Amino acid sequence: MNKNNLPKSILMHSLLFGFGFPFIVKLSGSDLLFSLIIGTTVNIILIFIYQKIKQFKIINIIMNIITIIIYLHIISTYISTFYLINIPKIIVIIVTLTLAFYITSKEEDIINRSCLIMAFINLGLFIVMVIALVHKIEYENFIPILTHNWLDIIKGGFIYSLVTIIPYLHLSNNDSLKTNYQVLLIATIISFIFFTLTLGILGPNFIKIYQYPEYMILKEIKMFSFIANVENIFAFIFGNEIIISIILYLNNLKKLLITK
Repeated sequence: MNKNNLPKSILMHSLLFGFGFPFIVKLSGSDLLFSLIIGTTVNIILIFIYQKIKQFKIINIIMNIITIIIYLHIISTYISTFYLINIPKIIVIIVTLTLAFYITSKEEDIINRSCLIMAFINLGLFIVMVIALVHKIEYENFIPILTHNWLDIIKGGFIYSLVTIIPYLHLSNNDSLKTNYQVLLIATIISFIFFTLTLGILGPNFIKIYQYPEYMILKEIKMFSFIANVENIFAFIFGNEIIISIILYLNNLKKLLITK
């Protein structure tokens, strides 16, 4: 498996936090894992179809710009909400873009290595987070199943598919079908774990109340008595995912603009 698959897999769940996940929860609630299964099935089909379609450069450029704007909105809202409350969003956007432009100004190998290092930091935090939270899961939160309307569950599945596959497809132009499915597998496993933890800890009622339910489960982490707000350390995962995604998109946009 290619080592660059890990950073690429981040694209498939980077739009879930504070963006796609709340919509899925509102539709499918405690049945959100069924929406994930439906959405993943749709993604498998879309990846296969996308491999057969001729891609137009101008469409890719437009989609890259739109996606970067969405990412900047998410990262500025995220940091302004949880970290720098009194800092204007425009400052966050400028700093994020400056960092991303600096990294993408380097050679391809340095860009890939930077994203890989950031992705491994995320993976390390993710593993520790899972270990710290898995015992908090209450299995009665998963039952009864299929209590929501099937149409809503399917809608949730399509939303999951849209927010996971669209950010990835435009950066998978030169990848083989096998590579794309490997990336999909990694992203699906991570999303499944996040969904399971969030539903298992918060339960079907509380999961709909919070705007950032994924963040709320981090408050359950109790590791070091001498560190305050330990959840903010693990919440770094979400911000880091967005930064990696912006770097990958800016790099792809650069390639599109300089090639004839």
